[in-house]
Amino acid sequence: MPNAVVRRTKIVATLGPAWESDAGMHSLLDAGVDVVRINSSHGTPEVRESWIRRLRQVVASRSDGRSCAVLVDLRGPRIRVGALAAPITLVAGSTVTFAPVETCAADEIPTTYDQLAQDVFPGASILLDDGLLAVDVTEVKGQRVTGRVRHGGVLKANKGINLPGVDVSAPAVSERDAEEVERAVAAGADFIAMSFVRRREDVEALRRLVPRSVRIISKIEKDTALKHLQGILQASDAIMVARGDLAWSCRSRRCRSCRSASSRRRTSTASRSSPPPRCWSR
Repeated sequence: MPNAVVRRTKIVATLGPAWESDAGMHSLLDAGVDVVRINSSHGTPEVRESWIRRLRQVVASRSDGRSCAVLVDLRGPRIRVGALAAPITLVAGSTVTFAPVETCAADEIPTTYDQLAQDVFPGASILLDDGLLAVDVTEVKGQRVTGRVRHGGVLKANKGINLPGVDVSAPAVSERDAEEVERAVAAGADFIAMSFVRRREDVEALRRLVPRSVRIISKIEKDTALKHLQGILQASDAIMVARGDLAWSCRSRRCRSCRSASSRRRTSTASRSSPPPRCWSR
């Protein structure tokens, strides 16, 4: 019998409403999907649990022996613009102020992250809407953060906030994430992906919540993670390089350091019984 071709590259597909039927799941498997990703940022816990259990049933019902792993992607700490009565136009060179949603005035930009004023500092950058808009911090006073708009544009409600070079103090595993982990493990997830990992201790905090049979994938999305990459690699079963998010946090060329560090880690652990972390890129 000729040697079978080993396909080392695996296909990860995100499951959503368009594929939630049994027929849709069969189609994903027929197309060659190896891992189905469940995004915990969308849908309800009950819907996500039902997806995992139904996928297991679909896989078990197949006669071709096709297997498929389940990856639950945690939401992680979310730093976003709060609700706005209408989109705001930020003009380059103008001054804006960020404040917590609970105390935000009409002429201020609300943020869902209460610790923003504790984390940033004059000279830090605040990127909005995937980096399309940028504000340079000029003053921090109480719970207010004031800055000058560097790159202007239209800011809409609920857009993401990125803080390059800032060691964010938000907990690695939120209460919501901890509940999601418990449900995912009970439903039979194979992998848990941790968003916005910053250091080894973040991964270890998640490891305490899951059995060893469940693998942890650390998502490298922040420039802070690159400073602690070796420790993150040692604590993780695999890493996922979120190139888009990481590029906004640092120079895009530094994304290469994730792969090179992972390669060095593979080399150093080649003689060990446990497999080294794998590097995924999206």
